Amino acid sequence: MSVKKVIVKGEDECLNAVCHPVTKFDRRLHRLIEDMKATLLEENGVGLAAPQIGTVRRIFVINNNGVLKEYINPEILETVGEQDCVEGCLSLPDVWGRVKRPAWVKIRAQDEHGEFFEDSADGLIAECFVHENDHLDGILFDSKVYEFLDEEAVRREQQTKKAKAKLK
Repeated sequence: MSVKKVIVKGEDECLNAVCHPVTKFDRRLHRLIEDMKATLLEENGVGLAAPQIGTVRRIFVINNNGVLKEYINPEILETVGEQDCVEGCLSLPDVWGRVKRPAWVKIRAQDEHGEFFEDSADGLIAECFVHENDHLDGILFDSKVYEFLDEEAVRREQQTKKAKAKLK
């Protein structure tokens, strides 16, 4: 595994492109996925889409509490409810904002061998499914923000979440 040194940032045309489906499930794809996972871990992120490392392919990886999983040619099958999320993005450093996302998401994708599977999640991972899938369609989260936040507001939000979690 190797870390991709540069996360594509800002107005790079790669981030605005609609990604192409993956059709070849070969060693080259496996290396790309391993590189994406290593990069995600290095950047301490929850999700990373292929265009964020300059590859216009329909792939993203998710880090769900240390379990890394790839989603190739993902398709959102179903969503339920709504949640208010505070989001950031590795490609838009120091930009934070409130976004409405589904509370629960069911997704269909392929693994690195081309096998289809379905997955579902709520909370942060549901948010991540939609955020990363948007990247594959050339959509950045800042276009969906209804309230931008500064660093101090994000810090307060995180402290509030931690306090609420301790009460449960």
